[in-house]
Amino acid sequence: MIKVTVTEESASERTMEVVVEADKVESAFQKAFKKSLKGFALPGFRKGKVPKAMAQRYITDGALVSDVVNDLVPRAFEQAIKEEQLEPISQPNWDLVQNERGKDLVFKASFTVTPSIEVTGYAGMAIEQEKEEISEEHISDTLEKMRQQHAEFTAMEEDRGLVEGDFATVDYTSFQNGEEIENGGVTNYLMEMKPENYIEGFVANLLGSKAGEEKSFDITFPADYNNDELAGETITFKFKIHDIKVKQLPELDDDFAKSHSEHDSLELLKKAIRERLEAGVKSQADGQAVSSIVQNLLKQVPEDIIPAQLRQHHAQKAIRARMYELSQRGLGLEQLLQARGMTQDAWIQEMMGAGLFEARLEVLYKSIARIEGITVEPKAMDAIIKDEAKSHKMSPKQLRKQMEKNGAMEMLEYNLLTEKLHKMLLEKAEVTYCAPGTKSEPEPEAEADKPDASAKSEGTAKKKKSAKSKKAGKAKAEPKADAESSETTTKKSKSKSKAKTKEKAKKAKASAKESPAKATKAKAGKKKSAKASKKKAK
Repeated sequence: MIKVTVTEESASERTMEVVVEADKVESAFQKAFKKSLKGFALPGFRKGKVPKAMAQRYITDGALVSDVVNDLVPRAFEQAIKEEQLEPISQPNWDLVQNERGKDLVFKASFTVTPSIEVTGYAGMAIEQEKEEISEEHISDTLEKMRQQHAEFTAMEEDRGLVEGDFATVDYTSFQNGEEIENGGVTNYLMEMKPENYIEGFVANLLGSKAGEEKSFDITFPADYNNDELAGETITFKFKIHDIKVKQLPELDDDFAKSHSEHDSLELLKKAIRERLEAGVKSQADGQAVSSIVQNLLKQVPEDIIPAQLRQHHAQKAIRARMYELSQRGLGLEQLLQARGMTQDAWIQEMMGAGLFEARLEVLYKSIARIEGITVEPKAMDAIIKDEAKSHKMSPKQLRKQMEKNGAMEMLEYNLLTEKLHKMLLEKAEVTYCAPGTKSEPEPEAEADKPDASAKSEGTAKKKKSAKSKKAGKAKAEPKADAESSETTTKKSKSKSKAKTKEKAKKAKASAKESPAKATKAKAGKKKSAKASKKKAK
């Protein structure tokens, strides 16, 4: 049995006094004595065989108190923070007040917690949100993309050379200073003669070529080209044109629907497309509405209540996430800084700003969760761990242990909590949807009511997302594949949480993966890039 008194020193600092009753202290002293006795020896007595009464003259309370404190204090501290529902985010500073035998053990622990505030105004908050209406044109565009995806290519019988818009099956290799570039070639690559998809002059050199012909030409890359190893360099390309293809699009009819979807008629396919598109724009609009709600509520979270530990924790998470993202693209921090024209110190300050923004969000979310009594059920976490373990070919127990070790369990719980909070905030707010471009202009805010400048700048920084960092090591090789496959178009949606998990997995894979038809990335030294032939899409 323990007694706990918590003193709020500030919004984020707590001092907790814990009293452990004397009988528990006595039991701990006896336990410590027995442990010491097992290893105690005196002349004439073997280790552990010294009589208790004799050993007591040598094994004093002063020699045992350290073991007693180390036994009782950690357990009492864990019990106390659980009873008081406190979550320290810093290591405690200890103050041992009383540790004498025969008396209560008294200690104090001072630590930092995530501050909690009283959040108001989200129930009935008026939000005007633009939402696009799905028209017949949207459905037609989607059907046209499906036709393009299922187009067939047949060899052209007409005896003529390549013209813009044609497709050709080609092989090519590339050379720099007479030396073949490693991984700088492709075979049986279906290439569309579209000048805007490639570096200037690339397609022009191929126009007029006929099936079976070979062609060689030089391309000098611009001095400001986004790949430093190719900028200003002259690359020689050797092409072989196997054949010229004719693109044939399937007819849009019931047979098309049956062949390329789960539906038996074109009308049913159109209906399914409309439902999916409407669900998509609704989800997007709801997400934007939640962002507006959260941005308004963030005004209630002042920067000066955010403890340094929480800000640094989120800043470190932001740095790790950004570094991982760069590694998946084959880039380093130096390339990012060069592309953005900033110093490492400036980048770190940006990450600190991101840390402050995320720390304020955490204070907001956890405060609302406390007010509304919203928690994450262990079953929800267990279900996700089970699914993830299956996909990683691990046991749920193994994955859980790994997640606990690297902090992923805490992150999973926080993500599930924010999902529940977003849903609740959307339900409690009064959201009015309007057509794009018809949203009324907000009234100018008084100076005192404006959001914190740092939060605003951080929001902007997060949205910009370093488009330039992409330019540092990637050049577009071909047109992007059309949106989604017909199967994705027509499949029934699964549960929200699973869909989000799959979408994140797809994005992670997409960032680390390149189409085989695209040229490979430039490598250090002699490893040059087959992307030399491609122009970055505008």
